[in-house]
Amino acid sequence: LLHPSLLLCDEPTGSLDHATAEGIVDLLLELQREGGTILVAATHSRELAGRFGRRLELRDGLCFEA
Repeated sequence: LLHPSLLLCDEPTGSLDHATAEGIVDLLLELQREGGTILVAATHSRELAGRFGRRLELRDGLCFEA
């Protein structure tokens, strides 16, 4: 089994129904927590972003701590 040190996700739940999206987020967070994986996810979903410990927001080409 592979254990990546970095996992990049671009809209990992963008086209999923709510229940499936929740399962995917649970899985991603489990990989991060148990595997020590660095997880970077780009999303438009504030609900998804709210589940992560640190959030950065891009506005007008500038990056802000959310």
